[in-house]
Amino acid sequence: PPPPKRPPLTRGLRKAVEEIARETEIMVIPEGATVHITGNTEKVGLTTWYDVFYCGKRGWASGKYIITL
Repeated sequence: PPPPKRPPLTRGLRKAVEEIARETEIMVIPEGATVHITGNTEKVGLTTWYDVFYCGKRGWASGKYIITL
């Protein structure tokens, strides 16, 4: 069967989604790389997210991939 029809986005919601998409930047941190953890964490479900700096960029990294030394 075809997928269910979704209601159209309102103009305000569409603008917000477009702005978030433009501001979102995804970076891959290579295995073995060292990142600086700022000390801020956020628990979402079973995953702890760490606020990190890497190569001059700040963002969030999943605790599933962070090993603290």
